[in-house]
Amino acid sequence: MNPTVLLTTATAVLLAGLASVPLRAAPGTDRWSTLAPVVFEHLSPAERDFPSPVVMSVAQDGDGFMWFGSQAGLGRWDGYQMRNFYFDANDPHSLPGDFIQTLHVDRQGRLWVGTSIDGLARYDRQNERFVRVAAGVLSSPAVYAIASDRDGGLWVGTAAGLDYVDAAGQVHHHRRPDTAPGGQRANQIRALLLDRDGVLWIGSDAGLARRAVAGNRIDKVDDIAGVGDAVLSLSQNPQGGVVFGTLRSGVGFAATDAATAGARLLSLADQGRRQAMVLSLTETVPGQWWAGTYGDGVIEFDAAGIQRRITHRPAVAVSLASDRVAALWRDRSGLVWVANERGVDTHDPRNRTFSTIFDGVGLPEISASAFMTDQSGRLWVALADQGIDLIAPDATRRAGLRPDPLRPDTALPGSLILALTEAEPNEAWIGTLAGLYHTSGRGSRVRRVPLPHHEPLPRIGSILQRDGDLWLGTPGGLLRYDPRAATVRAYRQGP
Repeated sequence: MNPTVLLTTATAVLLAGLASVPLRAAPGTDRWSTLAPVVFEHLSPAERDFPSPVVMSVAQDGDGFMWFGSQAGLGRWDGYQMRNFYFDANDPHSLPGDFIQTLHVDRQGRLWVGTSIDGLARYDRQNERFVRVAAGVLSSPAVYAIASDRDGGLWVGTAAGLDYVDAAGQVHHHRRPDTAPGGQRANQIRALLLDRDGVLWIGSDAGLARRAVAGNRIDKVDDIAGVGDAVLSLSQNPQGGVVFGTLRSGVGFAATDAATAGARLLSLADQGRRQAMVLSLTETVPGQWWAGTYGDGVIEFDAAGIQRRITHRPAVAVSLASDRVAALWRDRSGLVWVANERGVDTHDPRNRTFSTIFDGVGLPEISASAFMTDQSGRLWVALADQGIDLIAPDATRRAGLRPDPLRPDTALPGSLILALTEAEPNEAWIGTLAGLYHTSGRGSRVRRVPLPHHEPLPRIGSILQRDGDLWLGTPGGLLRYDPRAATVRAYRQGP
């Protein structure tokens, strides 16, 4: 399919495919950036020698390497090739286990690896080996979350409680009592974040809590009201507090006063749609986050609500590889990494030179053959032989017209649309391979206009309206059509 480029005064729009579903226009953005897809580059597991195609966690270490924790080993990507690490029963300095649940880079740039059933380990980059924290010392060998402090200590969230590993390697347990809200579910830790104020935020199967900490000492535990669901992911909010992702309630915002004010939930599901669990969060640009979900792809949102859904489109090679997203990471250059069940995708949110649209209303892919802007600012997009879409200034789209060969006089033909020009305000003259058409009802209805000519339905490749007359470019020459008098004058090449 040959892409058609539309140049407007403000934006260049390449109409060739769409990998996201727009929900609302964000303040300060034009309609093209709202309608446009998020374009990804793919790191294919087969081509790049991933340890497993299913990547569970992503992190960038102090040396700039990207690490991918998978269900069958750990991969280190240097931008050109992958080096893989695995558990070896005969090597005490190998990974403690191959199912990697979480990765964390501490303030010294060191990589920590949390496994699903085999505990915790640190990567020794000088000797390229792993230093294990004995799984029997932790509250549970199932490590789901890690956060580090400025003292070189590590908070570790396990399936049976919260632990602190100090700089000397000693493990201290911080289990919640059975009387805590949620009971033992409060000890099933899913996410940890130590914010810039030194407050430890804890996501568990019981909800969200925050703790004022000093080294290994916890001064107070505040359970945050207004959540009512398991919290699976956390992200720092530059405005203070955190953004959190839940099992089945969407995302939420908890400010610094959340201990008294509670949290605010933001649903990520349309009415009647099942909420997908939010496994990961990252801020892509200031004030805007991506939520990685298991089954609904990536959902872009801000404090006001959802901006768009970013999903896999089978017909679009540059779309998200899979809707089952396990991890998100924004690296130091600003590139966003998306781990899913088909490998890892990357997206550069700063690349906004072109806005690319891939689909039409109800159409998985399109070719664009003609354009027109009407008096109200709507863009009319001729979709080759598939009809016309109307795009309003607020970025809403509707299927203005679709072909119907069974209604030749009152519907578009199933043939190529070659030209558009505005008729009366907010209506159009349409030139096709099968003659001339005219719309009414702001583009919701159409009628065929046979010309008073020996060829009443010519191929019309171009239309120019001047002083009420239509100048029509046809294979047989130039026609001047007066719609008021219903007359045609032909101009042919020659003396």
